[in-house]
Parts: sequence; structure tokens; C-alpha cells
Amino acid sequence: MSYVIKEYAQLLSVLHRMVERKKTGTLFIRSNQNRLAVIAIESGAINFISYGAKRGLAAVPLIRDIEAGTFQITKSADTFDPCDLPETGEMLQLLGEEADTIHELVQDIALTTASENSESFNTRATLKSLCSLLENYLGPIASMVCEERLDTIGPQLDILELQRIVRELANEIDDPEEAQEFISLAHDAFPALGKSPGQRASA
Repeated sequence: MSYVIKEYAQLLSVLHRMVERKKTGTLFIRSNQNRLAVIAIESGAINFISYGAKRGLAAVPLIRDIEAGTFQITKSADTFDPCDLPETGEMLQLLGEEADTIHELVQDIALTTASENSESFNTRATLKSLCSLLENYLGPIASMVCEERLDTIGPQLDILELQRIVRELANEIDDPEEAQEFISLAHDAFPALGKSPGQRASA
């Protein structure tokens, strides 16, 4: 059975209710632009989110832009492989906040042992963080791409090596706009890289 969405707040209310009641199910949302969004919940925990081809955090601002449409709820959440997402409370906050908040969250989930001003980064932790961003564009193949890089570099990265790896990972993304979006998110996650080209232009 399909339900009509007259405003985004209605959809957010349904999502909050499912989480609070620890429900399991999948929301299939069809926007008034005829784009499909999916949010899967397992025992009250959000473990998958997508909008069109975007998965994970990259889908959040697009879902927030939904103004109207329809949605259905199934009782299963095992159709989709879980995304690498923040805990559900943070996801609800992101879905309820301005889209720019996603960039603040990306900084928080950067899994590196280096400080913001350090010139050295733990390779494995850094690649794990970049891989979680890359998954939004390449899906499961992202982990294979990152593992290939891990085999070719040492245990620590300097800033130039990190810049090179970000460029190489971006080159794995076919869509130029999505590749640039990945680079921007990587710069947000690792402030030591400095501002992305787009941010410099707007500064």
C-alpha cells in the first residue's frame, strides 16, 4: 500500500516512529521528481540509505530535498547490504538538519590517528575512512580498490601521498561531478589537505 507524502516532515515523522519503536522494515520513497529513495531499518537502527545511485551519506542531502511523493513500507530490511553509516541518532539528526551538516559529520568520522595539523597519516585508518566515502559512488567494489592501494604504500602517509591517493580514488569514479564531490568530501574529512578547489573559488 502506498502513502502520499505532502511534506518532508511527514516522512521524517514516520522514520522517527519506526526507530523509536525498534521496528524492522524498508521505506521505498518515490519523490515527485520520480526518483527512488530507500531507507532500511533493522530493529530500530538505520543500516542502509540511498537516493538513486547515491548510497550512504551522499544520499542524505538529496533525501532532504524531497518535498512530496509517495512511500511504501515492507517488513524486511535484509534486501540491501548495510552501508557504513553513523549511529542512528546521528543519522536522524542529519536527516532533520540542513544538508551542510553532512560535511561536519564527515570530519568526525575520518578514522586517522593524525591530528588536524599533522603531516603524517596512518595508512590503514586513512584508507578505511576514504573507502567509506568511496562506497557511496562505487558500492562494494570500493573496498577492493582501496585494498589495492594498501598493498602499494607504507604504514604512514605524508600529505603529498594523501593528495595523490585522493586523486587516484576520484579517478575510479566515472561521473566527473561525482568525482569532484568525492574530492570535496575527502578535503572535508582531512582538513590538513586544505580547501578543495571549489572552496577556494568561493572564498
